[in-house]
Amino acid sequence: MTIPSGSSFLNNASSYGSALSASSSLQNELENAKAIQAEGVRLSNESKKLNNVATAAKELR
Repeated sequence: MTIPSGSSFLNNASSYGSALSASSSLQNELENAKAIQAEGVRLSNESKKLNNVATAAKELR
């Protein structure tokens, strides 16, 4: 049995494939956003530590 080229089956399969590709792309974007957020938190913590060191150094003068 052959599937006609204009069949809804092929259109649905193509749409499903496009949706999977978009979903995968969104998942990658989410993972990237999480990594960026984690790096932001790390940098914020490092900044707080440096501010504490700078304050302590000023107090020692």
